[in-house]
Amino acid sequence: MLASPSHHESSQFKIAWRFLDRVHPSLFKTFFLLVLPLSMLPPAMLYYAGTYHGDAFASGFSGRNWGMIAGLFLLAELATVSVMGYIIRWIARLNGAEVSPQNAQMLAFAAPIPLWLSSLSLLYPSFFFSVAVCCIAFAISCLIVFHGVEVLLQIDEDVTAANIAYGIMGIGMIAWALLLIIVIPIG
Repeated sequence: MLASPSHHESSQFKIAWRFLDRVHPSLFKTFFLLVLPLSMLPPAMLYYAGTYHGDAFASGFSGRNWGMIAGLFLLAELATVSVMGYIIRWIARLNGAEVSPQNAQMLAFAAPIPLWLSSLSLLYPSFFFSVAVCCIAFAISCLIVFHGVEVLLQIDEDVTAANIAYGIMGIGMIAWALLLIIVIPIG
């Protein structure tokens, strides 16, 4: 179970979500100014790390076609982010809540930001460092989802909000694991 954040952390997340809810930035603008540039970070870092110090992560990594892997990773990332808005609405409906498509997609756009930024850890050639940074980023993404469900999706009932948030986190973990299959060689 996700630990409850401190009151100060909780209010900072809520202020950010209330601002987004009030401003209602366009999904088109948000996609091109935030999602697309940040989603390019992991493929670029995978290409860099794999090409220049891949063997520091795993034997034989340097010899892989990192250009193709990075391109596939980017396409899979963008598809995942696009589909997550629908999945968020579906999970909310399963829990008896109706959520606007705009707010569901905005949550889908915001949740992976820490994971995208965590790819910068690949600049340092250490598998364990990158895994640690990724785990921290995932925890922050979970906090973003947890507070986004409550404020942006406007779910007042604590149990319902938790069920929706945990459902989104679970699907997010599965999606991230499937994305990693592109990177990790099988066989």
